[in-house]
Amino acid sequence: IYTWRQQTIRYVASGPANAKHSVLLLHGLFLNADHWRHTLKDLGDAGYRVYAIDLLGSGYSSKPDATSLSSSTCYNYYTWAEQVNDFTRDVIFNGVDHYPNERPKTTSLIANSKGTIVALQAMLDKPEYYNGVCEINPTYREMHRAELPKLATPVVKAIQRFLKTKGHGLYRAATKPQCIKHFLKEPYSNKDAIDDELVSSMMEPLHLPHADDVVFDELSYSTGPLFEELLQDVNDNSDVSRRKPIWVCYGKEDPWLCPKRVESLATKPFKEDGPLVVDKVIAIESAGHCPHDERPEELQPILMEFLRACHN
Repeated sequence: IYTWRQQTIRYVASGPANAKHSVLLLHGLFLNADHWRHTLKDLGDAGYRVYAIDLLGSGYSSKPDATSLSSSTCYNYYTWAEQVNDFTRDVIFNGVDHYPNERPKTTSLIANSKGTIVALQAMLDKPEYYNGVCEINPTYREMHRAELPKLATPVVKAIQRFLKTKGHGLYRAATKPQCIKHFLKEPYSNKDAIDDELVSSMMEPLHLPHADDVVFDELSYSTGPLFEELLQDVNDNSDVSRRKPIWVCYGKEDPWLCPKRVESLATKPFKEDGPLVVDKVIAIESAGHCPHDERPEELQPILMEFLRACHN
């Protein structure tokens, strides 16, 4: 347990405590640290110190009233990035902010879905904390006002208002085991990965007090940073000669992702005649939105290669 701004933050750790290199895993929407069950074990067994954190409002972390913190809503990418950076400083670096010329540990970010935005924002805010980021099935935030067609905006806003005021009964029905299992069949291409452990790890935190309020608040969040803009910002903020690896992995059967949009990153320079916005784009066959849980045996070698690139 990590106490952050008087809130309780739950995290899971694996691997040797004295490892030279550390990894921080950031989960997706409606999920928590347990979604990294395979990655925690595999990277820990490989000798890394691995941390997976429950973002504020998710999993077993505190779920304060959305207006109780300094911002108008505490469930946004800027607050989550601050949480991640403070956790990195206080827990991974043992309270030491930074070393100008050397650091006893290095930290790499690996993120999925919602966590991919958090990771880039954290890296933008504290570039000295991290040596690279691997983005697994990034979210393009289709409900963001910049992504929504103008004609659809009033309809989406009406649905968001309805859910916040009258959606609690629907929420209770949707978070029953059979409904969660049915829901997971859409993003998961590998249906065999949808086991009782996965369903339970997702369902139990969603039944905690105020979890429904958090979910509706997140579903109504239609401003803030976007993935492609953050990639540009992180690159603009980097010294080209000391650029840190940025990798993107995605499941080719993700129904929520446009493969052409992701693949375009492989040829997109962040400035004319400059380096590409990402170093690698890797497609994983027979995987959907969560390759780390659906096909961990295929993702693990990719993550090991990514981490070696971070250390070099």
